[in-house]
Amino acid sequence: MNEMRSWSGKQWLAFLIQFVIVLLVVFGKWLGYSLNYLFGTTSDSTTLLGVGKLLSNLGNMIGDEADGLIALAVLIYVLLAVGVWMCVKTVLSIFRSEEIKPHGFLYGIGLFAVMLLLVLIANGVVNSESDGYVPRLFTLEVCAYFTLVLGVLGVLVCKKMPDVAMDSVLKVFHTNKTGAPVPPKAPGRFCPNCGSAVHSEDSQFCSACGAKLEQERYCTNCGRKLEKGMRFCPICGRDCTAPKV
Repeated sequence: MNEMRSWSGKQWLAFLIQFVIVLLVVFGKWLGYSLNYLFGTTSDSTTLLGVGKLLSNLGNMIGDEADGLIALAVLIYVLLAVGVWMCVKTVLSIFRSEEIKPHGFLYGIGLFAVMLLLVLIANGVVNSESDGYVPRLFTLEVCAYFTLVLGVLGVLVCKKMPDVAMDSVLKVFHTNKTGAPVPPKAPGRFCPNCGSAVHSEDSQFCSACGAKLEQERYCTNCGRKLEKGMRFCPICGRDCTAPKV
């Protein structure tokens, strides 16, 4: 949990997107089906795990010529197993603060594509076996489309979003009485010569050995800490050598 406190905005957003994708895959209703032509007026929807069982039962009910439906059921179970591995790789890369791997997001996109193909194949098989009596049995539920959108968004976050500190993303400032942004409090300072703690932020010399202390600089616009020699803020582009107005 301590590692999560130091996450960047990019890590938090990627983790949130991946978490929602997992929830949709496990608990979402992926397939809607109608049995109006077979057993009266009946319609329902089911999760991915239920899709496999439904296709298997339907294949057994139609007969040996519908082995393709049973094969599709097996494919669903394989996709669920592969999805666990892909999502774990993405989550581990986030926790390890590595370059975020898009595997879990690509899984969301790929799963939508496979399910769309599955619906087309399953409807075709049922239509063929019923001599056109059941032209359309299955449809994709709305969470399948959400998974597609989140998968695309996750890939864009991995590839395009800059990996900056969370405080810079949220632009959280302390303000003085005039309302102008001021930099956050500097972390503890230590003398580079003797290692003694520097208790005052305004100190220019070490009270223990007398060595000159380097002054930490912050952007006057966004509060980002500036490294030695930086003229422009890497976050907002402000010229930090310009005199304050």
